Amino acid sequence: MNVQETVSSETAAYTYQPAAWRRYPVHEVVFAWFLLFCSFFFCRFFPVYTKPIGGFILSIVSFASCYIMLIIKKKKPCRASVAVSVSAVILSLSLFLTSNQFLQLFTFGYVCASICYFLYAAFGNPFSRGLSDMTLIDYFKAVFIMPVLGMGDFFRAAFSGRSAKGGKVVLKIAIGVLIAFIPTAAVMILLSYDQGFSSIMSDIYSAVLPDTVPELVSWILSAIFAFPVAVYLFGIFISSSDDRGRNVITREECSNGWKAVKKVPVSTSVASVVPMLIIYVIFFISQWDYYVSAFRGVLPEGTVYSEYAREGFFQLCAVSVINLLVILFISVFMKREGKGSSAALKTVSVVYSLTTLVLIATAFSKMMMYIRVYGLTPKRAYVSCFEIFLALAFIFIILKQIFRKINAAALSAAALVLLFGALSVCDLDAVIARYNVDRFLEGSLDKVDVSLLDSLGDSGIPEEVRLFRVLAWKENSADGLNEKESDALNDLRSDIRVKLYKRPYLIENNDPDDSWLKYTVPRIRAVRSVRGILSDTEMREKLYPESDS
Repeated sequence: MNVQETVSSETAAYTYQPAAWRRYPVHEVVFAWFLLFCSFFFCRFFPVYTKPIGGFILSIVSFASCYIMLIIKKKKPCRASVAVSVSAVILSLSLFLTSNQFLQLFTFGYVCASICYFLYAAFGNPFSRGLSDMTLIDYFKAVFIMPVLGMGDFFRAAFSGRSAKGGKVVLKIAIGVLIAFIPTAAVMILLSYDQGFSSIMSDIYSAVLPDTVPELVSWILSAIFAFPVAVYLFGIFISSSDDRGRNVITREECSNGWKAVKKVPVSTSVASVVPMLIIYVIFFISQWDYYVSAFRGVLPEGTVYSEYAREGFFQLCAVSVINLLVILFISVFMKREGKGSSAALKTVSVVYSLTTLVLIATAFSKMMMYIRVYGLTPKRAYVSCFEIFLALAFIFIILKQIFRKINAAALSAAALVLLFGALSVCDLDAVIARYNVDRFLEGSLDKVDVSLLDSLGDSGIPEEVRLFRVLAWKENSADGLNEKESDALNDLRSDIRVKLYKRPYLIENNDPDDSWLKYTVPRIRAVRSVRGILSDTEMREKLYPESDS
């Protein structure tokens, strides 16, 4: 690109210059330092379930700063970038609406991935303004190409002007420290076996950093690793702002590549998929009673519920992947030879999708039967939602064959985000606990798994307390408790006591190991419910009977 070439007003507001001598306006310098600030707290808040409020605040601040930069540069973000940012902000609410660590980690991962894509897409770099079949390639460029194209810009921007020379020195020192970190740590570990060396190092730590070594080391490591994170994010921003990836993996190259691989004749493509369909037909006929029994709610002889449901899920995953690969193979490699090829592609896609939907229906019915007998768990909820997502994805594939303008990939991605968001925002663990307790109290579930309620963390405590109250009240009634209810009450009494011992924040207002960054809505509900039974004299006596040590 010519040094004097001026980028159009839609992509830049200044003359583009190669990174080696590019000038950085004040707002870019400030943004570089702000990214370093955010990167430091990103390292401090990781893993996010240790400080969910901090992760939520960081998510909001990060997107807000990106939008401020767009306003300063007078850019209007495309629809795809707006959709991604809005979905990430909404999902970030789940960081403090749930106590499920798995969902919190994946939510924060989605937020981080969304920020990378937003920095790339907001400046009009994607192949299309909305989600399309090229979105995956766009994301590949955003994550792997653009940071490389902007490598080194962070230090040139952060230490631009009179301090440019100092910036180069800091960069060299930072690189040297990063290079020396691993071998230095390895040498210290090896030498720690020497008692004299260990004693000297211990004395140094005690003299210089009394009682604060772990925390200070943690802050130092966060500061060190904040630099590569900031360099990475600023690289995406500056290369996207300058449109440096214009000639890297272009739309024309992708289109030509798709056309070049469509070499397989229609007859060969169809012949390659027919044998599998025959196998599917024979399989369904031979195993019809075995699979249909799930719809009737009857367990086949010689099987157990867990094996029956687990087998259906793994079969579903394997077949779904195979069928999806077959559909993709036909779509990518089959020649387009008039209406015949189009009809063949539609037929294969619809038939394979319907076959998969039948298997999804049987697997889902197996899981529902399993849940009806043994109750709900996080894994069973995840599996059920994954099966729903698979069903929607194959339905979108069928609809695409009928209505060509439908974007099956974009709809599938949207469905995945919506399902994941529903799991996260609704506090899945609390829903699971409430479902199992309700069914046990109404008598449709033989046993309530107290150990499961304990594994649900803060989200399970309010339901444990509710169940404890009901059983404690029923114990004093004329009917009394049956054997299962009595066992459940004893288990609850023991489990709640253990929780009070291990989680002092449930009963103490000033927990020394507490922080407002750790608070979540489930934690607040748990504290309120526990303090409620402790303030109730009758319930407290039930929790700590006199005969109990």
